[in-house]
This record gives sequence, C-alpha cells and structure tokens, in this order.
Amino acid sequence: MQRKTKIALVLVTLGILLFLIIYTEIIKFDFSNQYENTNLYRSNSYLQSINKFLKIKPKEKQILVLNFWETWCQPCRNELPLLNELKEQYRDCSNITFIGISKDDSLKIDQLKRTRGISLDFIQYCNIEGLRSELRSLYFKDSTIVDIVPITILINDHDSILNYTEGALSEADIVNIKKILTNSCYK
Repeated sequence: MQRKTKIALVLVTLGILLFLIIYTEIIKFDFSNQYENTNLYRSNSYLQSINKFLKIKPKEKQILVLNFWETWCQPCRNELPLLNELKEQYRDCSNITFIGISKDDSLKIDQLKRTRGISLDFIQYCNIEGLRSELRSLYFKDSTIVDIVPITILINDHDSILNYTEGALSEADIVNIKKILTNSCYK
C-alpha cells in the first residue's frame, strides 16, 4: 500500500510541475502579435508624434482632444461651435486639453473667424503638415492615407486612443466623447 501511495504522490508532483511549467510559459507568451492582421492596432508612437509636431507632452492623467480641421471644410466649420461647447463644459477639468490643428495659415483662420463669426475657444496650431497623416497611419495599419477632415481624436497620457472619429461628429460621437471626458475629469 505504501508503494501505491508513493507512486501516486510522485505522479501528483509531476502533474503539478508540468502544470507550473506550462502555466509559466503561457504567462511569458507575447500576445501582442495575435491581432497582427487586424486593421486597428495600437502603437507607442502617438504621443511621440504629437510631441514631434506640436512640442507638447501630456501630463499625468491628461486627455488631449485633437481636432484636425481646415477653413475650406464645411463640416469642420459646423463642428467648431460643438467643440467650443465641449471645451466650456469641461473648462474646470485641469487635465483635459482641447487642441485644433490645421494646415491653414493663421491669416486664413483669422479671416474665417472675422467673415463667419466663428470663435475658436481652444488652442489652435496652424501650418501643421503631416501630423494628421502620421497619427492616422499609426491607428490604421496598412491603410491608404487619405487626407480626411475633420478628424477628432482623444488620446490619454498612456498613449491610448480613447476615441477616433473621422468626419463630422454625430450626436452619438458627442455622447461618447462626453462619457470619456466626464469619467476622466480631474478638477
């Protein structure tokens, strides 16, 4: 009887060792490539790209709301008041920064503000070439880069895109953005 007990104990021990070996190999396995063939993917380069073009780095827990627009684009002009409202609604949130980015020069933007009565209540960067295409190419793997505007992107300090909207913001997009900003707000 003792011999059967010893054999059983050895088998149980070997089973536990085998389990531990397999388990540690699973933990060490790099799952990051399992979505390699999907269209959407994450990169550690969003913030590097933003810093390269705009010379800004998000602070801890900061959310950047980037809006790419052009003066000739009617949907862009239509959503500027919506973005102004969002900026006003979250003005007490010290960690949320709204940034408008355009390839247009400041003269065109000033002319738009004067002739159309459009106000821009958030930070504006002018003459910025390439950032929109670079962020889009990082977000969409192997995509043809199309110069689409407007684009609104929410990025956190952990280099994650929280929201990506190409084209004019819909009511559903605004609701989603508000949820993200409300959950991220620090006063």
